[in-house]
Amino acid sequence: MRFVMFAIGAALFAQTPGFNYDESKVGAYTLPDPLRFANGTPVRNADDWRTKRRAEILRLFESEVYGKTPTRKIKLRSEVLEQSASALGGAATRRQVRLWFGEAANAPFVDLLIYLPNNAPRPVPVFLGLNFAGNHTVNADPAIRVTKSWMRETANNHVASEKDRGLSAGRWEVEKVIARGYGTVTAYYGDIDPDFDDGFQNGVHPLFYSDGKTKPAADEWGTIGAWAWGLSRAMDYIETDRDIDAKRVALHGHSRIGKAALWAGAQDERFAIVISNNSGEGGAALARRDFGETTARINTSFPHWFAGNFKKYNGKPQEIPVDQHMLMALIAPRPLYVNSAVEDQWADPRGEFLGALGADPVYRLLGTEGLPAKARPGIEQPSMGRIGYHIRNGKHDVTIYDWTQWMNFADRVWKRGLAGNWNLDAGKGKVYWIGLADDLKSGSFFGATGGRLAEMKDLAVSGGSLKFRVERIFETTPPRRTEAFVEARLEAERLIGSTRVGERTIKWEGGRAPVLNEHDNGSWKRGKTVRVLDSLPAAEDWQLDKGVLRNRSDKAKTRFTTEHYRNFELHVEYKLPKGGNSGIGLRDHYEVQLEDDFGKPVSSHGNGAVYSRIAPRVNASKPAGQWQSIDIRLIGRDVTITLNGVKTIDRATIGGIAGMAATVHEDRAGPIGLQGDHGPVEFRNVTITPLTSSSSLP
Repeated sequence: MRFVMFAIGAALFAQTPGFNYDESKVGAYTLPDPLRFANGTPVRNADDWRTKRRAEILRLFESEVYGKTPTRKIKLRSEVLEQSASALGGAATRRQVRLWFGEAANAPFVDLLIYLPNNAPRPVPVFLGLNFAGNHTVNADPAIRVTKSWMRETANNHVASEKDRGLSAGRWEVEKVIARGYGTVTAYYGDIDPDFDDGFQNGVHPLFYSDGKTKPAADEWGTIGAWAWGLSRAMDYIETDRDIDAKRVALHGHSRIGKAALWAGAQDERFAIVISNNSGEGGAALARRDFGETTARINTSFPHWFAGNFKKYNGKPQEIPVDQHMLMALIAPRPLYVNSAVEDQWADPRGEFLGALGADPVYRLLGTEGLPAKARPGIEQPSMGRIGYHIRNGKHDVTIYDWTQWMNFADRVWKRGLAGNWNLDAGKGKVYWIGLADDLKSGSFFGATGGRLAEMKDLAVSGGSLKFRVERIFETTPPRRTEAFVEARLEAERLIGSTRVGERTIKWEGGRAPVLNEHDNGSWKRGKTVRVLDSLPAAEDWQLDKGVLRNRSDKAKTRFTTEHYRNFELHVEYKLPKGGNSGIGLRDHYEVQLEDDFGKPVSSHGNGAVYSRIAPRVNASKPAGQWQSIDIRLIGRDVTITLNGVKTIDRATIGGIAGMAATVHEDRAGPIGLQGDHGPVEFRNVTITPLTSSSSLP
C-alpha cells in the first residue's frame, strides 16, 4: 500500500511571512506505509502489527523524532496538599496533590489539580492534560495554589501571580466538564520541564544523567519527551486514587502540549482516549506537506523540543523515515480524536486531518471503525468513529465547542450518554425513574404504571435519544393490562421526555441520580431517639387513641413527619387485617412495603420489602391481625431491615427511587410517611433515631 497525497485549494489566512499557506504549492509526496515493514514486506494481520510493526515504528520515532524516553524507574511519592468536598459551589471535590519525582528532599515535583464531580458514581472517568500558565489559571477558584515554578509568558519576570487566577478558564471549562459527570486533572507543564532552551539543566532531565553526562544524547528525549513522561507519572498517581477510574482516562493537549499528548499516548497504552487539539507540526499534521510551520522552523525556534537527530531533517521532511499518521497509528486501537481550527493555518488543519486519515488502515486492521470521513468534514460537522475529527471556526485555541465534542466522543466511546440512572420530575409531586444498562440494550422504568419498576420492552437507542414501552398486568378479575410508551432525548446532561398512557401524555425531565457517598461502614453514631406519633400534626382522616394511630377510611392521606431525616434507625409496630396493605415512606425517596403475606413466597412487593427494589431473604411475617414490628436502618442507599426479630435485608443497596417517591433529590433529607390509603392499618411505638458520622453529607 502506497500513501500518495496531492494538495489542492487556495491560500487561506496567511500568518508568519515566508511560509507556505497555499495548497496549490504543496507538491505530491509519498507517505511511508504503516502496514509495510521496513524491509518492504506487508503487515498481513493484527498479530504482525502488535508483535512486530508497532515496535518498529515506535523505535523510529524514538531515535529520529522525539528521542528515547529513559526506562529507569523513579520512585514517586505523593502528598495531598489540600482537598475540599464543597468546591465549585458544592458541585465538585477539589484535591491538590504534590507528586515528587524521587525520594530526595530537593527532588523535582509536579502539583496536580484534581476536580471530581460530586454527582457521579465513583470511580470517575477524567480528562487529563497539562496547562501552560499554572494550575491557578484554569479556574477562578480562590483555593487553587498559585504555581511557584518559572513561567514562560508573564509580565512579572517569569513569576506567576494572583492576578492570573482564572486567566485560562475558557480553555478548561471545568464547571461544564463536572456537570457532564467527568473529572479533570491538570498540572503546569513547566513543573516537569521549563519551556526554554536551558541545555536540559532544569526539570526532570538531570534525574537520569549518569556521571559526567550533562545533556541527552542525539537520540534521547527532548522537552516534549519530558512532558510526555510527566503525563505518564500523573497516570501512575491516578492508578492509586480510588475515586478516579484509571481505565477511563482521556488524555488531551493543545498546541505543543498536544504533541506531547500524542507522544505520551503512543508510548503509554494506559491512556484510554488520546485527544490532539491544534497540535500541528510534530503533532497531528503531516510533516511532508511543508505547510504552515515546517520541520526546519520548529527545530530552529524550539531546539529543545525534539531529539537532536530530528534536526538533520530540517528542509528535508521527505527523508524522515516516519510521518505523523504513523504516530497516531501507534495509539490504535484505542480511541483517538484530532481537531483543527479554520484560522490556525500555522498548524495545517488539512495536514492534521490527513494525518488522522492516514492512521485509519491500522485501526481497521485491528478490527475497529477507524475514521468514517474520507474527505475532510465541513466546518463544525464532527466525524466520529474509533478516530474522531472536527474543524471549527476560529483561531489557535481551546473552546467550549472543542470540549463539547471531546465529551461527546468520550460519551460515545464509554457509552455514557444515556447509560445510568436518571431521576425525573413529572411535576405535581410525581417522580419517575429510568435506569439504562451500560450497553444500552436493557433497562427499567418507574412511573405512570403504578409504583412498580417495569422492564423496558422494544428499547431503541439512537445517538442521544431513546424509545421504549413498558406494561403492567394488574391481578384483577379479569386481569387488567396497562401499557405506557416513553420517548426521551439527552440535552446537556438533562433527560427530557414524555410518557403516553392511553390518551394521556405526561411530560418530564431530570438529571442523573445523585451519587450518595454515605455507606453503612460502622462509623455511624446514634443520636437522640424521637417518638414520632407524639409529634404528628392532627388529621381528620386519622385517629390517635392511647398511643395507637388508625386511619379512619381507606382513602386516608399519608401522614408525614414535620421533621426531615437523612440517616436513621426507624422502629415501627403495625397491624394489618386479612389482605391488608400499607407502606412506610422513607425521605420521599423509597417505600418499605407492609402487607398481609403470611406464608407466601417472598417478593419485592411483599411484607418488609423495599418496594419494587429489594425482596426479603425470608418471609418473617406474622398472620393478619397480629402486631408486627419492623426496624429499618437507612444510610445513604444502604438499608438493613429486621422484621419481627429476623434480619431479612442486610446492608443492601437500594437501586433508585420507587414506591412513595415524591422528589428527585435523593441527596437530601426527607420526612417519614405512614400510608393509609390502601385499607385499614394501625401503628404504634413509632420511633426514629438519627445517625451521624463525620463522613455524612450536610
